[in-house]
Amino acid sequence: MNRYIGDRRVHDHDAPPFRPRRRGRVHPTFIAWAGYIAQTRHRKGAATVSKPIATRRGFMLATIAAAGLLAAGPAHADGNEPMLTITGELSYLQRIALPPQAVAFVEVRPDGAPDDTPATAGTRMELGGRQVPVAFRLELPRAHLEAARSYRLGGGILVDGQVRWRAEPVALDTSGASFDAGTLLMSPREAGPPAAADGRQALAGEWRIVKVGEHTLGPDANATIGFDADGGFSGRLCNAYRGSYTLDGEAIAFGQAAATLMACPEPQGSQERALFSAFESAATYRVAEDGTLALLDGDGRTLMTAKR
Repeated sequence: MNRYIGDRRVHDHDAPPFRPRRRGRVHPTFIAWAGYIAQTRHRKGAATVSKPIATRRGFMLATIAAAGLLAAGPAHADGNEPMLTITGELSYLQRIALPPQAVAFVEVRPDGAPDDTPATAGTRMELGGRQVPVAFRLELPRAHLEAARSYRLGGGILVDGQVRWRAEPVALDTSGASFDAGTLLMSPREAGPPAAADGRQALAGEWRIVKVGEHTLGPDANATIGFDADGGFSGRLCNAYRGSYTLDGEAIAFGQAAATLMACPEPQGSQERALFSAFESAATYRVAEDGTLALLDGDGRTLMTAKR
């Protein structure tokens, strides 16, 4: 029997002899002959057959390229929000042991901002007897950074709510996905007056609120907060308010505040809402060397500042 493949005449005896297929193996001569027959028989439709293959190949290349672009994107802490990862360590050269109640802190602030400016981000670590060097890691959401501003990174050690060691702030490079600050060397700070060791004595008396949230309050605002030794606090912004508070070392917690119900014009209304929100979110307090009182949330962000 004769066959024609294209213009070529092919005899049956040209085909390879049939041999039973062995398990797991195909004769290479049979594979070559079958490929030749299939290629010649469908030569007219070769362009049509190859098109889907080219399309699939292009899809695979596009998929690989897209994966590469995603891998090169900014770091995300939870797979959604871009973050800047800041690492380093706090240390000092003096051979002085830290007490068990020591707390290390790291803060990011705008460059040139005064000390009472709320921290852009921060973290605190109870050392529990650990000594220097103290490694730290801070995840800073990029949404908290302003493109036109520069920032500085600082830190220190608190003992009984007072700064006993502090590192000079260093410039923070926000251009990359991470920043390694290396070792921040701290120098000692003098302890405050003996009365400051007792938290309630340090807080006792009336304070003038100078900032709450993003609101700066001038002297005309007449916004105050006062603490008594029995665990009560009171003050005035637009309405008068009072409540109770508890201390545990540097930790502070405010009870539900009762307030008068006078309608408040803006911006006093917004300022008062920010103040009551600060009472709910406050986790720690700090009295700085210059006598400024700050309430901070659990992430070390300043919620309220006040002065004598």
